[in-house]
Amino acid sequence: MTPLLWLHPDCLSLSSPAWVRYPGAPALFVFDEAEIEAEQWTLKRIAFLYETLLELPCEIERGSVVERLLARRPARIVTVGSVNPRFRDAVRQLERAVPVEVLPAVPFVDYRGTLDLKRFARYWKRVEPILFDS
Repeated sequence: MTPLLWLHPDCLSLSSPAWVRYPGAPALFVFDEAEIEAEQWTLKRIAFLYETLLELPCEIERGSVVERLLARRPARIVTVGSVNPRFRDAVRQLERAVPVEVLPAVPFVDYRGTLDLKRFARYWKRVEPILFDS
C-alpha cells in the first residue's frame, strides 16, 4: 500500500529519502499556524516555503499537521527526521493512530558544532566554508 508522504520544512527536495524511496506517493505539506506563531516565522520564510512547495508534486494545506495528515486516512505515513521538537511531538501523536516511518535525514553539511537555525545568514556563515573548501 502506498504511504502518504509528510513534507515539512526539513525535507523539501525531490532528492530527500522519502521521495527517493517512495516516488509517486501522494505528499502533503501543512502550514501549521500554531507552529508559525510559536516559531515566529517571517512572511519571507512563509513565501520561500510556499514557492518551494509549488515546485514539488504535493498538496498544500493549512491547519494542524496531525489533524490534516490523519484526515487523509492513510494506511501509513512516511517522512524524514527533523531536529524540531514539534516534529517529534507530532510523530508521537500520529503513531497513536497510524504507523509512521521516519527516514534518516541526509545532512546538508557535516558540521560538528552548534548552529543557529533561526537565521539563515548565521547558519550560512558557519557552513559555507565547509561546503566550498571541499
